[in-house]
Amino acid sequence: MRLTIATATSASRAAQALAAKGEPLDPQDLVRRLELGVNQSSRVTISLFQAIAETRPDEIKALVLQPDQNLDVRIAAIEALAATGDYSLVPVIAELALAVEDGSEELPRYLHALGKLEHPSGARAVLAGLSSGSMAARAAAARAAGRIAIPDSIERLTQLLNDREWWVRFRAAEALIAIGEPGVDRLRYAAASGYGPAREAASTMLAERGLA
Repeated sequence: MRLTIATATSASRAAQALAAKGEPLDPQDLVRRLELGVNQSSRVTISLFQAIAETRPDEIKALVLQPDQNLDVRIAAIEALAATGDYSLVPVIAELALAVEDGSEELPRYLHALGKLEHPSGARAVLAGLSSGSMAARAAAARAAGRIAIPDSIERLTQLLNDREWWVRFRAAEALIAIGEPGVDRLRYAAASGYGPAREAASTMLAERGLA
């Protein structure tokens, strides 16, 4: 019998309480019984997975590696592991990002997760994402490039200062700042010698950070 949303919410609170007390919880069973990724908010799911990951991270990793896993459950598992500082799945997430179809819903979410983990082993997927045809993926990749501080992304981030989408331009400028002096130098050059959207994006970001 399917759980109602109200029943599922009540059950998820009970599950979180059990996890806090150290009671063994099977994540696979919880996903099925509580309809995680369907009738639960991502916040509830991540919180529940974090509680389990503190003592049994391999069981949360299994949710990521399951081929037919619900995307929301997989992303919640990734975020829960990121909060614990477990970087062992970074190469797996990077491969998932490289394998999915460009323009898919998954790609920007994987790129966002790689940025949140801030580990250099995600760099190859992030660099590929900077050339995605998806605005959401380009923006997520730009942010990740800044958070990971990938020097090899500077050239492409400079090009993205002229992207047709304002949000991508903003994230690219932000990333160049985060990378450090080489990125700041590119922004200053674009602000002084660039044109159109690139010049505006560079000038705005430098002014916002007090670096103009």
